Amino acid sequence: MAAKGMAWAIFSVLVSKVASFASQIVLGYLLSAQTYGAFAVASMALSLMAGFQNAGVSKALIQQKENFDGLVGNYAAFSLYLGGIGGLLLVAASFALAATYGVPQLVEILCVSAISIPVMSLSAIYSAKLSIAFRFRDLQMAAIMLAFLYNAALIAFAFLGFDYMTIAVATVLSQLAGYLLYVRVAGRVTVNYRLSLRTFSGIFISLRWLIFISFLFGLMRNGDYLVLGYLMTQQELGYYYFGFMLTANIGILLTTAINQTFLPLFSSIKEDAAKLQDMIAKIGVMIGFLCGMMCLVAVGLLPQLIHSVWAGKWDPSTVTAVAMAIALPLRIYATLGTVTMEAKGRWRMRAGLLVADAVGIMVAAAAGAALGGYEGAAIAVALETALSGVLIFPLAARQIGMSVFHSSRLQAKTALPFLACAAALHLATMSMTPELGTIPAVAVDTISTAIACVAYLCVALIVDRSLLPTLERYLRK
Repeated sequence: MAAKGMAWAIFSVLVSKVASFASQIVLGYLLSAQTYGAFAVASMALSLMAGFQNAGVSKALIQQKENFDGLVGNYAAFSLYLGGIGGLLLVAASFALAATYGVPQLVEILCVSAISIPVMSLSAIYSAKLSIAFRFRDLQMAAIMLAFLYNAALIAFAFLGFDYMTIAVATVLSQLAGYLLYVRVAGRVTVNYRLSLRTFSGIFISLRWLIFISFLFGLMRNGDYLVLGYLMTQQELGYYYFGFMLTANIGILLTTAINQTFLPLFSSIKEDAAKLQDMIAKIGVMIGFLCGMMCLVAVGLLPQLIHSVWAGKWDPSTVTAVAMAIALPLRIYATLGTVTMEAKGRWRMRAGLLVADAVGIMVAAAAGAALGGYEGAAIAVALETALSGVLIFPLAARQIGMSVFHSSRLQAKTALPFLACAAALHLATMSMTPELGTIPAVAVDTISTAIACVAYLCVALIVDRSLLPTLERYLRK
């Protein structure tokens, strides 16, 4: 079951990543760095509403899947109403945020984006329903369709000249279409629209840690924008956001795939520590290797791609893209750790780690920007991202009886070979091809990247001989 779920998740990742990259190619031509700077601030504002649009209802339903039918009506209404409250608060906050960051377009962007919050809240119920039923194929096909609709809308509205409003309008329309798609695939859920205030309050209290964690997760993912909006120009922030999104899509989609696939599986075996340890060990090595391979390609080829595709327009974003590509394979293990904590119901520990992570990323962004400007901020945030991944996974693994030595050794099996190959590849591309965009330079970087990937594969197989059998087994399934 896990193999099929992960196979569909990987397929969804690849298809969605291609669609996302295709839309970013077009948007990179049509939109300016200043526009992307506004997108970054809007993204930060929306992240502050994360507890309203993702109140943890889906995770709570997955944990209590035996009582899904009895809970879903009230939980669906709770999600819808809480999302509506969040949307109204976002509209009210838009004026203050626009004045604070000096981006007047934020008012229009956030007022339109607010419509999507209750829609996303309700869609999460249908996603949980599919996860509980282990309908991973349907879940990932719906995710692929939603990604296609969103990216197609981005391109269409950018062509039509929506500029700053492109992402807001595309998000609302794609989320509305995605909700209808989820209803069709999963089957309509009965929403108890007459939910009493007492029941609403009871659900809120029972989910308070999940809601708090959702807020913290949003702050952790976008806390750097909260700080850098003050310390950078809107153009510099646009370069930072553009480069971050080039690489971060890999992490976002893998994280989504891991949560959707393994949270229900981990929850079903959470009382069997030995079985859970064995599954995490096997899955961890496989995911770490796959993430490392994708990021190694990004490290080697992104500088040439960014220069060639956009004719030098977005070259300043390269430092962010490459730095995050190097950090991501270390961070990906943290996702397995957080899924483990959520499956075991360790909400306070999860919240504490998110607080530390959110504070860490904001401090890193501020210190990096103060010491090294835009490039310093990109490198500092990447370092914090990698370090938090190294620390979170062992702490989470202890909850199922896995020693710090064992969990750290598991990370090292894929992380150390990746770091060695990535460092060698980056140094080789920087020294051998200082010029970008020429055919010889592209050829040299492509060959160097291929050599690094082969070296990474060989070293990973030597370090962990179970990797190849695990990959073969999952691919056959």
